[in-house]
Amino acid sequence: MIKKLLIIFIAMTPATSLACEWHQAPSFGVFGAGQYSPNPQHFSASAQKLSVEHVKQVIIQEDEQSSIELTYFAPLSYRDVKINLEPSSGINVLSKKNVELTQLRGSVDLQFKAKSGGQHHITLQISATNKGNEIKKLQRIVINVI
Repeated sequence: MIKKLLIIFIAMTPATSLACEWHQAPSFGVFGAGQYSPNPQHFSASAQKLSVEHVKQVIIQEDEQSSIELTYFAPLSYRDVKINLEPSSGINVLSKKNVELTQLRGSVDLQFKAKSGGQHHITLQISATNKGNEIKKLQRIVINVI
Protein backbone atom coordinates (compact mmCIF):
# COMPACT_ATOMS: atom_id res chain seq x y z
CA MET A 1 0.00 0.00 0.00
CA ILE A 2 2.79 2.42 0.88
CA LYS A 3 4.53 1.57 -2.40
CA LYS A 4 1.39 2.46 -4.36
CA LEU A 5 1.03 5.78 -2.55
CA LEU A 6 4.71 6.55 -3.10
CA ILE A 7 4.40 5.77 -6.84
CA ILE A 8 1.28 7.95 -7.14
CA PHE A 9 3.00 10.78 -5.28
CA ILE A 10 6.10 10.60 -7.49
CA ALA A 11 3.96 10.42 -10.64
CA MET A 12 2.08 13.58 -9.65
CA THR A 13 5.11 15.62 -8.58
CA PRO A 14 5.93 17.02 -12.07
CA ALA A 15 2.40 18.45 -12.28
CA THR A 16 3.21 20.79 -9.39
CA SER A 17 6.34 22.10 -11.09
CA LEU A 18 4.68 22.72 -14.46
CA ALA A 19 2.57 25.65 -13.33
CA CYS A 20 2.95 28.65 -15.58
CA GLU A 21 3.80 32.15 -14.36
CA TRP A 22 0.07 32.97 -14.22
CA HIS A 23 -0.28 30.67 -11.22
CA GLN A 24 1.84 31.40 -8.21
CA ALA A 25 0.20 29.21 -5.58
CA PRO A 26 2.79 26.91 -3.96
CA SER A 27 0.44 23.96 -4.24
CA PHE A 28 -0.70 24.48 -7.82
CA GLY A 29 -1.42 21.36 -9.84
CA VAL A 30 -2.95 18.14 -8.64
CA PHE A 31 -2.51 18.94 -4.95
CA GLY A 32 -3.84 22.47 -5.22
CA ALA A 33 -6.97 21.72 -7.20
CA GLY A 34 -9.41 24.58 -6.88
CA GLN A 35 -6.77 27.02 -5.64
CA TYR A 36 -6.61 29.20 -8.74
CA SER A 37 -4.31 32.10 -7.99
CA PRO A 38 -3.34 34.19 -11.02
CA ASN A 39 -0.42 36.55 -10.65
CA PRO A 40 -1.96 40.05 -10.38
CA GLN A 41 1.03 41.63 -12.16
CA HIS A 42 -0.13 40.08 -15.43
CA PHE A 43 -3.38 42.00 -15.25
CA SER A 44 -1.91 45.40 -14.47
CA ALA A 45 -2.37 48.17 -17.03
CA SER A 46 1.38 48.70 -17.45
CA ALA A 47 1.90 45.08 -18.47
CA GLN A 48 -0.60 45.54 -21.32
CA LYS A 49 0.80 48.71 -22.90
CA LEU A 50 3.05 49.40 -25.84
CA SER A 51 6.56 50.21 -24.68
CA VAL A 52 9.72 51.40 -26.41
CA GLU A 53 12.82 51.63 -24.22
CA HIS A 54 16.10 53.40 -25.02
CA VAL A 55 18.73 55.60 -23.45
CA LYS A 56 17.38 59.06 -22.70
CA GLN A 57 20.60 60.96 -23.39
CA VAL A 58 23.91 60.28 -25.18
CA ILE A 59 27.19 62.11 -25.70
CA ILE A 60 28.82 61.65 -29.11
CA GLN A 61 31.55 63.13 -31.31
CA GLU A 62 30.66 65.38 -34.23
CA ASP A 63 30.60 63.66 -37.66
CA GLU A 64 31.07 60.21 -36.09
CA GLN A 65 28.51 57.45 -36.73
CA SER A 66 26.67 56.38 -33.57
CA SER A 67 23.89 53.95 -32.73
CA ILE A 68 21.19 53.50 -30.12
CA GLU A 69 19.20 50.33 -29.55
CA LEU A 70 15.43 50.73 -29.27
CA THR A 71 13.82 47.79 -27.48
CA TYR A 72 10.07 47.42 -27.90
CA PHE A 73 7.11 45.36 -26.67
CA ALA A 74 3.57 45.39 -28.07
CA PRO A 75 0.67 43.42 -26.56
CA LEU A 76 -0.98 40.83 -28.79
CA SER A 77 -4.03 43.02 -29.52
CA TYR A 78 -1.93 45.87 -30.99
CA ARG A 79 -1.76 46.24 -34.79
CA ASP A 80 0.11 48.49 -37.26
CA VAL A 81 2.85 49.38 -34.77
CA LYS A 82 5.21 52.00 -36.23
CA ILE A 83 8.08 54.17 -35.05
CA ASN A 84 8.76 57.36 -37.01
CA LEU A 85 12.02 59.15 -36.28
CA GLU A 86 12.11 62.96 -36.43
CA PRO A 87 15.65 64.30 -35.94
CA SER A 88 16.50 67.92 -35.18
CA SER A 89 18.38 69.84 -37.87
CA GLY A 90 21.84 68.92 -36.54
CA ILE A 91 21.27 65.13 -36.77
CA ASN A 92 21.38 62.94 -39.85
CA VAL A 93 19.55 59.62 -39.34
CA LEU A 94 21.29 56.87 -41.35
CA SER A 95 18.84 54.05 -40.62
CA LYS A 96 15.23 53.96 -41.84
CA LYS A 97 13.22 56.89 -40.47
CA ASN A 98 9.92 54.98 -40.61
CA VAL A 99 10.01 51.54 -39.04
CA GLU A 100 7.04 49.18 -39.09
CA LEU A 101 7.31 46.62 -36.29
CA THR A 102 6.24 43.16 -37.44
CA GLN A 103 6.91 41.28 -34.21
CA LEU A 104 5.46 41.74 -30.72
CA ARG A 105 8.88 42.05 -29.11
CA GLY A 106 12.28 42.98 -30.45
CA SER A 107 14.81 45.70 -31.02
CA VAL A 108 15.69 48.24 -33.69
CA ASP A 109 19.15 49.70 -34.21
CA LEU A 110 19.02 53.47 -34.73
CA GLN A 111 22.08 54.71 -36.69
CA PHE A 112 22.83 58.44 -36.89
CA LYS A 113 25.52 61.12 -37.25
CA ALA A 114 25.73 64.61 -35.82
CA LYS A 115 26.37 67.36 -38.38
CA SER A 116 27.26 70.02 -35.81
CA GLY A 117 28.16 70.42 -32.14
CA GLY A 118 25.71 71.31 -29.38
CA GLN A 119 22.55 69.74 -28.06
CA HIS A 120 20.22 68.00 -30.51
CA HIS A 121 17.44 65.43 -30.28
CA ILE A 122 15.58 62.67 -32.06
CA THR A 123 11.85 62.44 -31.43
CA LEU A 124 10.25 59.00 -31.66
CA GLN A 125 6.64 59.11 -32.82
CA ILE A 126 5.19 55.73 -31.87
CA SER A 127 1.79 54.76 -33.23
CA ALA A 128 -0.43 51.67 -33.24
CA THR A 129 -4.05 50.57 -33.16
CA ASN A 130 -5.59 48.58 -30.34
CA LYS A 131 -9.06 47.15 -30.96
CA GLY A 132 -9.83 50.00 -33.37
CA ASN A 133 -8.46 52.75 -31.09
CA GLU A 134 -5.46 54.75 -32.26
CA ILE A 135 -2.53 54.85 -29.82
CA LYS A 136 0.16 57.56 -30.10
CA LYS A 137 3.23 58.21 -27.98
CA LEU A 138 6.10 60.67 -28.21
CA GLN A 139 9.53 59.99 -26.76
CA ARG A 140 12.75 61.94 -27.10
CA ILE A 141 16.44 61.10 -27.14
CA VAL A 142 18.73 64.01 -26.27
CA ILE A 143 22.05 64.03 -28.13
CA ASN A 144 24.93 66.12 -26.82
CA VAL A 145 27.61 66.56 -29.49
CA ILE A 146 31.17 67.51 -28.51
